[in-house]
Amino acid sequence: MKLKIILLVCSVLSVINLNCQIIYPSDSIRFVRFIDNSKKNVSIPITTLFYLKNTGFKDNLRLVSKTSLKVDSLTDFLIIEMSPSAVPHGEWDKYTSGLFQISLEIKKGTKELLLDTINSKISLVNNYGTQGKNYPVNYITGKLKFNENSAGQMTIDGQIDIKTKKPTTLHQIVFNNAIVPTSDFYGYENYENEYWEKQRENEKNFISTIMEASILENDFYDSLFNYKLYPYNNLKAKMNEVLFDFTLDRSFIVSNANISKKPSSNFMNLLGNNIHSPVPGKSFLIVLHHYYEGDKNMIDDEVNYSIIIILPNLFKDNYKINQKSKAKVIFTYLPSYGYGHM
Repeated sequence: MKLKIILLVCSVLSVINLNCQIIYPSDSIRFVRFIDNSKKNVSIPITTLFYLKNTGFKDNLRLVSKTSLKVDSLTDFLIIEMSPSAVPHGEWDKYTSGLFQISLEIKKGTKELLLDTINSKISLVNNYGTQGKNYPVNYITGKLKFNENSAGQMTIDGQIDIKTKKPTTLHQIVFNNAIVPTSDFYGYENYENEYWEKQRENEKNFISTIMEASILENDFYDSLFNYKLYPYNNLKAKMNEVLFDFTLDRSFIVSNANISKKPSSNFMNLLGNNIHSPVPGKSFLIVLHHYYEGDKNMIDDEVNYSIIIILPNLFKDNYKINQKSKAKVIFTYLPSYGYGHM
């Protein structure tokens, strides 16, 4: 069997997070991502948005969750997040890779806030701005106005601009007298607890599917993709202008399978090549995997790459894989504990 593969790869990093609270772009609230240092932009749903009263930082270590917050009668807290794994399908699908989360600790009673005056009170995770770089330069500017209505809900008006250099990126978050979901530390804690409980229930329901997919993974074909039989088969790959051998390891073909629609939220899957794991279906799934060690003198510079191809059958001699074909290129970049895809 012969299979010719032609792929055009263009991927960016992102990270999986927990919360799932979908707020679609509207005239009152809008999260805007500018594409590839150009004027082209796309509005993407926000997956977490809360104004938390009497809440502040317990510690300011990147990604904010209930464990990094505390009750504080002197401060309020604003958290805004776009998590790629939680964004629903839409016209923005090609541009969601790269988790974005910005959180602000705000002095209680604040009516107007200039963001460039509170840098020490801001937590930012901008993996779209990272794009394979460890330390991009971030610039956070903008002005927000706060007003609490008679129902105790916070209304926000203004705009936040988040720019990076090396690489150059831009995000904008626009509030037009928007009524923001308002709670406190305990409400947010319950929100996360309920999410985790739902996740555990979903995992129980999918155990049989996961087990079946695991069995299928071990069903290797006697083909050029069997790395045990043909350990020197390889592809050529290019990452950040560096060309390297895409030597195959743990590659396989699975029959009666399909690719999962959503990436896994399991951290161990991120560290392996099961970001999009096989699930039962009607096609042939080809997974080509390569472990890229990077600079051998550095720690946590490794990348797991997977090329996943879906074919209706294995009887044709040649296939041309292009952007219209069912194929994905995904990777796990260990320093950011994230994944990317095309």
